[in-house]
Amino acid sequence: MKCGVSVVQGLPLGRYHVGFRAQGFAEWSGMLEIRSEVPQTFGIALGVAPVNTQVQVSDSATLVDPSRAGVTYTVGKNAIEEQIPVQPGRTLTDLVNDQPEWIYEANGVLHPRGSEYDVQFVFDGLPLTRNRSRAFAPSLDPDDVESMRVLTASYPAEYGRKLGGVVEVTTNKNPPDGLHGELGVEGGSFATASARFAVTQDQRNTLRARIRMQTTKRTWIALGGEYGSGLPVELDPTTVDVPFLLTQYGPEIVGKVNFARGRVAPNFSLGAAAGREVYRKEQRSVGLQVQGENLTDRVNVLNFASLFSGTAVASPRSVSARLRLSF
Repeated sequence: MKCGVSVVQGLPLGRYHVGFRAQGFAEWSGMLEIRSEVPQTFGIALGVAPVNTQVQVSDSATLVDPSRAGVTYTVGKNAIEEQIPVQPGRTLTDLVNDQPEWIYEANGVLHPRGSEYDVQFVFDGLPLTRNRSRAFAPSLDPDDVESMRVLTASYPAEYGRKLGGVVEVTTNKNPPDGLHGELGVEGGSFATASARFAVTQDQRNTLRARIRMQTTKRTWIALGGEYGSGLPVELDPTTVDVPFLLTQYGPEIVGKVNFARGRVAPNFSLGAAAGREVYRKEQRSVGLQVQGENLTDRVNVLNFASLFSGTAVASPRSVSARLRLSF
């Protein structure tokens, strides 16, 4: 009797189609379902291959998962590595915000389906229910993430407490044997003008677009843009002291506010990025990526003199480069 054992680790929760084939035995295929992080054992017995000729018909997974009543959005490794963040430290949250039913609020807080502070991140089965925005917690390192699944409904039974939205994060699970590691080097122009303020309020109504082209097998370029319609201004136009505001904020920022309409002027930002895998041999690779943000160097006022959020101005033009070594 022949027997064998196969161990697969780090699989995200879901349904999988599995097939086994061995010389002298009949092929086997079927669906396996993983619904928890508890290790599971599946026993499969292969029958003896028939000596006569036959036609074997096997079923396949349907286009619609019958066990799910909602939609799950998956973000792969390539999308994570090539994402152009609007602000530093927001690569993963920007990818979540790009999915339907998600929107940014103050300080980069994600709001799913209009729910406030009800987001749950699950890292390899470990739930984190605290606020994960950049203003309250360390940024998530995209280099350690293999993929993400974003859910806004039909949550598995093991997820509780915060159910406005769930972000399942799967980290890299299969590092190569032996000595290996990763080195990242970044540099660029990140200076800010003295008359501008730090970003404390994210744009609420935005339109984003991104175009990516794979020029060669190892080279890609991308172009992205973002448009914001402008937030309301909490100032009475009949009593506003414009000379005082000009002294406090400067004409460059005050000029972006329409006091008669009670709104901040629309903002627009254009970014571009290019990357190339310079070298690859087995598990060793060298990659270079260059990206620019706010290429037109436009002064984008996101919020002005708000009672709770203050004044927020987007970052000026910046250019950065990133060199990544993996071994």
